[in-house]
Amino acid sequence: MNIAINTLALHKIKAGMGNYIFHLIKEVIAADKKKENTYHIYVSRRNKEYFKESLGLKNVSYTVVHDFFLSYLGKVFYEQCVIPFDIRRRKIDLYHAPGFALPLMSLSTKTKYVVTIADLTFFSHSKYHVGLKNIYFQWIIPRSIKKADAVIAISENTRQDICNHFKDVADKTTTVYLGVDDKFKRDKAGDSSQRDTVLNKYRIKSDYILYVGVLEPRKNIIGLIRAFGKINKLDKNITLVIAGKRGWMYEQIFILVKQLQLEKQVIFTDYVDDEELYWLYNEAICLCYPSFYEGFGLPVLEAMAVGCPVITSNNSSLKEIVKDAGILVDPHNQKEIYVALKSIIENKKLRNKLKIKGKQRAENFSWQKMGKETLCLYQRVMKVN
Repeated sequence: MNIAINTLALHKIKAGMGNYIFHLIKEVIAADKKKENTYHIYVSRRNKEYFKESLGLKNVSYTVVHDFFLSYLGKVFYEQCVIPFDIRRRKIDLYHAPGFALPLMSLSTKTKYVVTIADLTFFSHSKYHVGLKNIYFQWIIPRSIKKADAVIAISENTRQDICNHFKDVADKTTTVYLGVDDKFKRDKAGDSSQRDTVLNKYRIKSDYILYVGVLEPRKNIIGLIRAFGKINKLDKNITLVIAGKRGWMYEQIFILVKQLQLEKQVIFTDYVDDEELYWLYNEAICLCYPSFYEGFGLPVLEAMAVGCPVITSNNSSLKEIVKDAGILVDPHNQKEIYVALKSIIENKKLRNKLKIKGKQRAENFSWQKMGKETLCLYQRVMKVN
């Protein structure tokens, strides 16, 4: 089987779905023990280094895409107008788009198509997206799902959303969960020098509540900050650490911090790599992730794997991933967020209980499992006809 995978949705910084795309390539190839398949990867020049482990493999080849096609419109043009010709030229048997969008032009009648849909926020929470991206994905997602021979949903909640929103797609839609990197499951607590280096780098000098993720409206960071403001009135020694890059429509976050006079109590780290992120999880009182909607919610899984107690939303995939291993709250109710934070700060027994349950829950997820299940799906798709 000649398989092509498009990784152009992987940004320079591996976050969210970028983590999925990175591990997809690594684990699907690793799962192919007999090396029966060949793989062709569409990759940007800046991200080729991520796949250096597979560069020397005889059954893996790459098309390095010019930076010109990495702009938003450039990527759309490349995926819709260039890749279809390349699929025919290379005689690709199966093409996988992990980033929502299949090429709609078909020049090869034998090629099978697989698309991964992370969530349907472009439909259910469109107000949290901006500009042409919103318009394009509202247009391309239905057409990609219709064209696909198989649709991968990254949680059961997303699968249900897809089946409810689109007709006659249930039979070809499969849940394949994301995983958590083994580095988050290792016990490094004894290495105090690394811990101190990370905490000093971000000027963290007291106990803290942690948020991890992109700064954007859907994540409900505004609600978290308001709840933290009430915590701060009770205990000035606790800080809030917000770890993640700036996304879009984030300005109100910084305005609110200033309005509540929390500049000294709220620390913004920007993007943090996995090695440092481990220590932020490890030392935090808890992770608070009160998102309005998630297709999966990778930070809650990473936190549980480390042993960091989790407070998250009782909606979308988050309740599915966490189950009873964390505290679930209504993200629209800031009082609930505050009460959950207060209880976890004051109750050491509760924190220890959630640490244990979180680690046990995280054992159900792995990138290796994701890779094996995806490869099995490829094989099923090719056997249909």
